[in-house]
Amino acid sequence: MNAEGHLQAELRNHFRPSRAVKSDFGPRQSNHEDGPTYCYLAKFSGNSGALLGKEFHRGESKAILKIGVTNNLKRRLNELNSGFSPATDFKWEIRLKSQSFENKEAAEVVEQKFKEQAEIEITSLGKEFFLGELEKAESIFRLLPNMSRF
Repeated sequence: MNAEGHLQAELRNHFRPSRAVKSDFGPRQSNHEDGPTYCYLAKFSGNSGALLGKEFHRGESKAILKIGVTNNLKRRLNELNSGFSPATDFKWEIRLKSQSFENKEAAEVVEQKFKEQAEIEITSLGKEFFLGELEKAESIFRLLPNMSRF
């Protein structure tokens, strides 16, 4: 097999369709405990214009941003990216995180402060999503209570 054939075989192996999820029926129970929670600022990496259905002019440096809270940053990042095909260049990356808050409610207060300030300084896309200069969003985030100054 030549190099191109080997590459195509590797790609076919890597980008295989997933198996259907086996359904479980019956009652389910879960326990969610409140505790240390982080506020985070994520940036969408990939073709933002394709995601939004619009074109950006060359040189525009607008980013799609997401503010959120979680008690597990690694798990949350996996959740955010789980809906994208591995064949795309779409992904979220956590740009900044707060120091730990005592609980989710405390982190949500700071998340709301970000939303209120960001709505003035960058463009809201609704809910926890924004479109704007990454540096401006990071500046807003860093000025919030309980943010690391290092």
